[in-house]
Amino acid sequence: MFPPAPEHIQKFLRAVTATNPGIGLLDTRTGRLYLCVASALADGDHASLVEQELGIVEADDAAHLRGFVIGLDGNSWRFVNNSGLNPMNNRMEPELFDELQAVLTSAMNRFR
Repeated sequence: MFPPAPEHIQKFLRAVTATNPGIGLLDTRTGRLYLCVASALADGDHASLVEQELGIVEADDAAHLRGFVIGLDGNSWRFVNNSGLNPMNNRMEPELFDELQAVLTSAMNRFR
């Protein structure tokens, strides 16, 4: 799993607030992670990020993607396993979500 470039993470961390959560995607084929704040997206959701970052507009083409949300709760990051892109009642596979949290938390903590 590959986090975004450090400069992208820094920009993302500065933009996330309690009222402007982060929207994230994991491409399970490549391991790439994509991050954006909701306010920077047309509809503020995962579908907007899929279209904006990857140019995918058909749901069948997005079957390999998993979505998540990163919120700010006081001074703590909160990862939420919820997206219409995810296969199991809007949730990605638990072990995949755990790995994603560990990778992103490590990358994000470098800039705190």
